[in-house]
Amino acid sequence: MLSSDSTLVTLAVSIAMAAGIIFSVDQLSASDDSFASETVRLLSSEAETSRDPSGAAVKRDNQPITVAQAETASGTTTDGPANSASTATQPTAERWSATAAGRVEPQQGVIDLSPEVQGIVVEKFVDVGDAVKAGDIIYRLKDDEILARWRAALNEIDVRKRERAEDPTVDEDKKKADKAKPRQEAEDAVADAHLARYDARRAFEVAYAKLKSGSGTTEAVEAARKAVTDAEAKLVDEEAKLKAEQAKDDVPLPTRLDGSLQSARDQLRLIEIALERTRVRAPSDGTIMAMTAEAGEVAVPSPLRPLVKLGDLNELAVRSELEERDIGNIGVGQDVIVRSSAYTGRDFKGKVKWVAPSLAPPKLSGRGPRSLADVDVIELTIDLEGNPPLLPGMRVDVFFKPLTKKEAAVRQ
Repeated sequence: MLSSDSTLVTLAVSIAMAAGIIFSVDQLSASDDSFASETVRLLSSEAETSRDPSGAAVKRDNQPITVAQAETASGTTTDGPANSASTATQPTAERWSATAAGRVEPQQGVIDLSPEVQGIVVEKFVDVGDAVKAGDIIYRLKDDEILARWRAALNEIDVRKRERAEDPTVDEDKKKADKAKPRQEAEDAVADAHLARYDARRAFEVAYAKLKSGSGTTEAVEAARKAVTDAEAKLVDEEAKLKAEQAKDDVPLPTRLDGSLQSARDQLRLIEIALERTRVRAPSDGTIMAMTAEAGEVAVPSPLRPLVKLGDLNELAVRSELEERDIGNIGVGQDVIVRSSAYTGRDFKGKVKWVAPSLAPPKLSGRGPRSLADVDVIELTIDLEGNPPLLPGMRVDVFFKPLTKKEAAVRQ
């Protein structure tokens, strides 16, 4: 009897366990069905949006979207990770016709400077962040050999001038010599003007170096700068006078001694040109943005590794690139909003100033050789309003406001 009762108890326990397993399987199946349904819904929703090159979400039919939609889809705001502080400052109903990445740079662009010849840097006159004016010297390369040749050529000119002054044929044909004298004097004046400009440039370099070392004054530099300007103007004036003398009909042809003297002077000018090539000067006013060489290093002419980067930081602009599909949504004069992750919650206004006339390979994000998957873009520049605190080289996001009816009509 006892054995029979144990058997019944065991059988009851087994039936209860089987019922529990069946119930768990049913619940798990229902959960799986619900999870699968939710996954399909999310994938379908995700398929309705994609991202443009700037990271903002756009509709599949390429229609403008609101900034709220773009930021909700990305999970971040345009100024950084989503948070209550930054999200509260974003316009929730504004629409953009296009978005793109950009880079801040001087409005007139960045000038890359390289030496015309290879040489060892002997002297560095400025530092990064210094303001320079057109003609200011930035680097001086080794020039000992060229200076020695310059002095030798100068001595040769003195010898040729004495030979011309002692020419015995002058007394034989006094009338012809008198007619040639105005031309000779004009040639001498041009030669003297060349030497005066050379001396003024060297004096300016000395004054500039003293100012940078702390032993000179700004007044001395400005006076030396004015002397260079005056010397250049004097040279232009004397060259014009020489051309006028050479254009006269009754001027005798140069003699052999005249030719020898002129040849020596031409040789001196070639040496002066070679000497000037050992200087790296600022072609325009601006601020030194980068320098890649110190005294003692070798500087080489290379467009891939410029010696100096120069730009006017008083006016900034944004250089941006758009894909071909967005070309119809932009135009010159169009309003834009620029945002930087460095200034969360702040909008900087600007206008499209220039749009490239053709597509080209990307420059802002291009690295290394191109691949077949690369897409050509259209380049444009945007002038920023006011004096924003952005720095050259900063990466920013550019939001293009929809074209007005007038702008759209002009584009059509």
